[in-house]
Amino acid sequence: MKTDLSERLAKLGLHGVAKSFPAFAEAHEVLERLVACEIQERQERSVQRRLAEAKLGHFHSMTQFDWKWPRKIQRSIVEDALELRFMEDKGSLILIGPNGVGKTMIAKNIALRAVLVGKSVLFINAGTLLNVLSRFEDSRQLERKLRQLERYDLVVLDELGYLAYGARHADLLFQFIERRHEKRSLIITTNKTFSEWNTIFPSAACVSAIVDRLVQYGDIIPIEADSYRLHQGMERQKKKQSGKESSRPTR
Repeated sequence: MKTDLSERLAKLGLHGVAKSFPAFAEAHEVLERLVACEIQERQERSVQRRLAEAKLGHFHSMTQFDWKWPRKIQRSIVEDALELRFMEDKGSLILIGPNGVGKTMIAKNIALRAVLVGKSVLFINAGTLLNVLSRFEDSRQLERKLRQLERYDLVVLDELGYLAYGARHADLLFQFIERRHEKRSLIITTNKTFSEWNTIFPSAACVSAIVDRLVQYGDIIPIEADSYRLHQGMERQKKKQSGKESSRPTR
Protein backbone atom coordinates (compact mmCIF):
# COMPACT_ATOMS: atom_id res chain seq x y z
CA MET A 1 0.00 0.00 0.00
CA LYS A 2 2.83 2.39 0.89
CA THR A 3 4.63 1.57 -2.34
CA ASP A 4 1.39 2.23 -4.24
CA LEU A 5 1.00 5.63 -2.57
CA SER A 6 4.60 6.49 -3.35
CA GLU A 7 4.03 5.62 -7.02
CA ARG A 8 0.90 7.78 -7.16
CA LEU A 9 2.80 10.70 -5.63
CA ALA A 10 5.44 10.33 -8.33
CA LYS A 11 2.78 10.20 -11.09
CA LEU A 12 1.34 13.45 -9.73
CA GLY A 13 4.78 15.03 -10.13
CA LEU A 14 5.52 15.11 -6.39
CA HIS A 15 8.84 13.33 -6.86
CA GLY A 16 10.46 14.89 -3.79
CA VAL A 17 7.65 13.74 -1.52
CA ALA A 18 7.66 10.29 -3.15
CA LYS A 19 11.43 9.98 -2.67
CA SER A 20 11.21 11.04 0.98
CA PHE A 21 8.09 8.95 1.58
CA PRO A 22 9.47 7.07 4.65
CA ALA A 23 9.79 10.39 6.48
CA PHE A 24 6.03 10.91 6.16
CA ALA A 25 5.00 7.54 7.56
CA GLU A 26 2.96 9.12 10.35
CA ALA A 27 1.05 11.24 7.84
CA HIS A 28 0.17 8.27 5.64
CA GLU A 29 -3.62 8.68 5.96
CA VAL A 30 -3.45 12.42 5.32
CA LEU A 31 -1.33 11.84 2.23
CA GLU A 32 -3.81 9.22 1.00
CA ARG A 33 -6.67 11.72 1.23
CA LEU A 34 -4.64 14.49 -0.40
CA VAL A 35 -3.60 12.24 -3.28
CA ALA A 36 -7.19 11.05 -3.80
CA CYS A 37 -8.47 14.65 -3.86
CA GLU A 38 -5.76 15.74 -6.28
CA ILE A 39 -6.41 12.81 -8.64
CA GLN A 40 -10.16 13.49 -8.63
CA GLU A 41 -9.61 17.21 -9.29
CA ARG A 42 -7.24 16.50 -12.18
CA GLN A 43 -9.68 14.00 -13.68
CA GLU A 44 -12.51 16.52 -13.51
CA ARG A 45 -10.37 19.22 -15.11
CA SER A 46 -9.33 16.77 -17.81
CA VAL A 47 -12.98 15.93 -18.59
CA GLN A 48 -13.91 19.62 -18.76
CA ARG A 49 -10.95 20.33 -21.05
CA ARG A 50 -11.89 17.48 -23.40
CA LEU A 51 -15.55 18.54 -23.38
CA ALA A 52 -14.60 22.08 -24.38
CA GLU A 53 -12.34 20.76 -27.14
CA ALA A 54 -15.05 18.39 -28.42
CA LYS A 55 -17.47 21.28 -29.13
CA LEU A 56 -20.55 19.13 -28.62
CA GLY A 57 -22.87 22.01 -27.82
CA HIS A 58 -26.36 21.45 -26.44
CA PHE A 59 -28.10 18.10 -26.87
CA HIS A 60 -30.58 15.83 -25.13
CA SER A 61 -29.64 12.67 -23.26
CA MET A 62 -30.45 9.28 -24.79
CA THR A 63 -32.88 8.78 -21.91
CA GLN A 64 -35.15 11.17 -23.84
CA PHE A 65 -34.89 9.30 -27.13
CA ASP A 66 -38.25 7.84 -28.14
CA TRP A 67 -37.35 4.38 -29.47
CA LYS A 68 -40.97 3.83 -30.52
CA TRP A 69 -40.97 6.80 -32.92
CA PRO A 70 -38.79 5.44 -35.76
CA ARG A 71 -40.37 2.92 -38.09
CA LYS A 72 -36.94 1.33 -38.37
CA ILE A 73 -33.81 1.60 -36.21
CA GLN A 74 -31.26 -1.03 -35.16
CA ARG A 75 -31.36 -0.38 -31.45
CA SER A 76 -28.83 -3.09 -30.57
CA ILE A 77 -26.17 -1.48 -32.79
CA VAL A 78 -26.87 1.95 -31.31
CA GLU A 79 -26.54 0.55 -27.78
CA ASP A 80 -23.28 -1.20 -28.72
CA ALA A 81 -22.01 2.08 -30.11
CA LEU A 82 -22.93 3.86 -26.87
CA GLU A 83 -20.67 1.32 -25.15
CA LEU A 84 -17.94 2.43 -27.62
CA ARG A 85 -17.37 -1.09 -28.91
CA PHE A 86 -16.82 0.20 -32.47
CA MET A 87 -13.91 2.26 -31.15
CA GLU A 88 -12.17 -0.86 -29.87
CA ASP A 89 -11.72 -1.90 -33.54
CA LYS A 90 -10.94 1.65 -34.70
CA GLY A 91 -14.19 1.40 -36.64
CA SER A 92 -16.68 3.83 -38.08
CA LEU A 93 -20.36 4.46 -37.49
CA ILE A 94 -22.65 5.80 -40.22
CA LEU A 95 -26.07 7.12 -39.19
CA ILE A 96 -28.33 7.47 -42.23
CA GLY A 97 -31.77 9.06 -42.21
CA PRO A 98 -33.83 12.14 -43.07
CA ASN A 99 -33.74 15.39 -41.17
CA GLY A 100 -34.97 15.44 -37.57
CA VAL A 101 -34.87 11.71 -36.72
CA GLY A 102 -32.19 11.84 -34.01
CA LYS A 103 -28.95 11.13 -35.90
CA THR A 104 -27.05 14.03 -34.34
CA MET A 105 -28.52 13.37 -30.91
CA ILE A 106 -27.27 9.78 -31.00
CA ALA A 107 -23.86 10.84 -32.34
CA LYS A 108 -23.40 13.46 -29.61
CA ASN A 109 -24.34 11.01 -26.86
CA ILE A 110 -21.76 8.54 -28.17
CA ALA A 111 -19.18 11.33 -28.34
CA LEU A 112 -19.94 12.31 -24.74
CA ARG A 113 -19.40 8.72 -23.57
CA ALA A 114 -16.03 8.77 -25.32
CA VAL A 115 -15.04 12.01 -23.59
CA LEU A 116 -16.02 10.63 -20.18
CA VAL A 117 -13.77 7.58 -20.57
CA GLY A 118 -10.78 9.73 -21.49
CA LYS A 119 -10.93 9.86 -25.30
CA SER A 120 -10.16 12.97 -27.35
CA VAL A 121 -13.17 13.95 -29.47
CA LEU A 122 -14.07 16.53 -32.11
CA PHE A 123 -17.61 17.23 -33.29
CA ILE A 124 -17.72 19.24 -36.52
CA ASN A 125 -20.18 19.96 -39.31
CA ALA A 126 -19.13 18.26 -42.56
CA GLY A 127 -19.37 21.48 -44.54
CA THR A 128 -17.26 23.34 -42.00
CA LEU A 129 -14.53 20.70 -42.12
CA LEU A 130 -14.41 20.58 -45.93
CA ASN A 131 -14.36 24.37 -46.20
CA VAL A 132 -11.56 24.63 -43.64
CA LEU A 133 -9.46 22.04 -45.45
CA SER A 134 -10.11 23.64 -48.85
CA ARG A 135 -8.55 26.93 -47.69
CA PHE A 136 -5.10 25.34 -47.48
CA GLU A 137 -3.50 25.85 -50.88
CA ASP A 138 -0.05 25.03 -49.51
CA SER A 139 0.42 21.24 -49.20
CA ARG A 140 2.53 21.59 -46.06
CA GLN A 141 -0.15 23.58 -44.27
CA LEU A 142 -2.78 21.05 -45.32
CA GLU A 143 -0.57 18.25 -44.05
CA ARG A 144 -0.25 19.95 -40.65
CA LYS A 145 -4.02 20.38 -40.41
CA LEU A 146 -4.67 16.75 -41.35
CA ARG A 147 -2.14 15.59 -38.73
CA GLN A 148 -3.88 17.77 -36.16
CA LEU A 149 -7.24 16.15 -36.99
CA GLU A 150 -5.68 12.70 -37.02
CA ARG A 151 -4.80 12.84 -33.33
CA TYR A 152 -8.45 12.76 -32.18
CA ASP A 153 -9.59 9.34 -30.99
CA LEU A 154 -13.04 10.10 -32.40
CA VAL A 155 -14.29 12.63 -34.94
CA VAL A 156 -18.01 13.17 -35.51
CA LEU A 157 -18.69 14.51 -39.00
CA ASP A 158 -22.23 15.87 -38.91
CA GLU A 159 -24.72 16.52 -41.72
CA LEU A 160 -22.85 15.18 -44.72
CA GLY A 161 -25.16 15.31 -47.72
CA TYR A 162 -27.13 18.50 -47.11
CA LEU A 163 -24.92 20.39 -49.57
CA ALA A 164 -23.18 19.42 -52.81
CA TYR A 165 -19.41 19.78 -53.22
CA GLY A 166 -16.86 19.73 -55.97
CA ALA A 167 -14.11 17.23 -56.75
CA ARG A 168 -11.52 19.03 -54.58
CA HIS A 169 -13.77 18.70 -51.51
CA ALA A 170 -14.21 14.99 -52.27
CA ASP A 171 -10.44 14.53 -52.53
CA LEU A 172 -9.98 16.30 -49.19
CA LEU A 173 -12.62 14.10 -47.55
CA PHE A 174 -10.85 11.04 -48.95
CA GLN A 175 -7.54 12.19 -47.46
CA PHE A 176 -9.19 12.84 -44.11
CA ILE A 177 -10.87 9.41 -44.04
CA GLU A 178 -7.83 7.58 -45.39
CA ARG A 179 -5.66 8.92 -42.55
CA ARG A 180 -8.16 7.67 -39.95
CA HIS A 181 -8.75 4.31 -41.63
CA GLU A 182 -7.72 1.47 -39.26
CA LYS A 183 -6.19 4.04 -36.88
CA ARG A 184 -8.93 6.20 -35.38
CA SER A 185 -12.72 6.10 -35.19
CA LEU A 186 -15.22 8.19 -37.10
CA ILE A 187 -18.96 8.87 -36.92
CA ILE A 188 -20.80 10.33 -39.90
CA THR A 189 -24.40 11.49 -39.92
CA THR A 190 -25.95 11.83 -43.36
CA ASN A 191 -29.32 12.10 -45.06
CA LYS A 192 -28.08 10.20 -48.10
CA THR A 193 -27.65 6.46 -48.63
CA PHE A 194 -24.28 5.41 -50.04
CA SER A 195 -25.85 4.96 -53.48
CA GLU A 196 -26.73 8.68 -53.39
CA TRP A 197 -23.28 9.96 -52.42
CA ASN A 198 -22.55 10.73 -56.07
CA THR A 199 -25.08 13.54 -55.70
CA ILE A 200 -23.00 15.01 -52.84
CA PHE A 201 -19.84 14.93 -54.95
CA PRO A 202 -21.21 14.84 -58.50
CA SER A 203 -17.89 15.39 -60.28
CA ALA A 204 -15.65 13.27 -58.05
CA ALA A 205 -13.95 10.00 -58.92
CA CYS A 206 -13.07 8.93 -55.38
CA VAL A 207 -16.59 8.44 -53.94
CA SER A 208 -16.43 4.63 -54.16
CA ALA A 209 -13.02 4.67 -52.45
CA ILE A 210 -14.45 6.76 -49.61
CA VAL A 211 -17.40 4.40 -49.16
CA ASP A 212 -15.18 1.30 -49.28
CA ARG A 213 -13.07 2.55 -46.37
CA LEU A 214 -16.09 3.49 -44.29
CA VAL A 215 -17.85 0.18 -44.85
CA GLN A 216 -14.83 -2.08 -44.23
CA TYR A 217 -14.87 -1.52 -40.46
CA GLY A 218 -18.13 0.38 -40.22
CA ASP A 219 -21.53 -0.17 -38.66
CA ILE A 220 -24.38 1.26 -40.73
CA ILE A 221 -27.48 2.46 -38.87
CA PRO A 222 -30.36 3.43 -41.16
CA ILE A 223 -33.16 5.31 -39.41
CA GLU A 224 -36.58 5.43 -41.02
CA ALA A 225 -38.91 7.94 -39.38
CA ASP A 226 -40.76 11.18 -39.85
CA SER A 227 -39.12 14.25 -38.37
CA TYR A 228 -39.47 14.13 -34.59
CA ARG A 229 -38.67 17.84 -34.39
CA LEU A 230 -41.59 18.57 -36.70
CA HIS A 231 -43.78 16.31 -34.54
CA GLN A 232 -42.74 18.18 -31.40
CA GLY A 233 -43.39 21.52 -33.06
CA MET A 234 -46.86 20.50 -34.13
CA GLU A 235 -47.65 19.20 -30.63
CA ARG A 236 -46.61 22.53 -29.12
CA GLN A 237 -48.82 24.36 -31.60
CA LYS A 238 -51.77 22.15 -30.67
CA LYS A 239 -51.26 22.87 -26.98
CA LYS A 240 -51.03 26.61 -27.60
CA GLN A 241 -54.14 26.53 -29.75
CA SER A 242 -55.97 24.45 -27.16
CA GLY A 243 -54.95 26.91 -24.44
CA LYS A 244 -56.22 29.88 -26.46
CA GLU A 245 -59.56 28.21 -27.13
CA SER A 246 -60.07 27.27 -23.49
CA SER A 247 -59.34 30.84 -22.38
CA ARG A 248 -61.96 32.38 -24.66
CA PRO A 249 -65.01 33.70 -22.75
CA THR A 250 -68.21 31.69 -23.16
CA ARG A 251 -71.42 33.41 -24.16
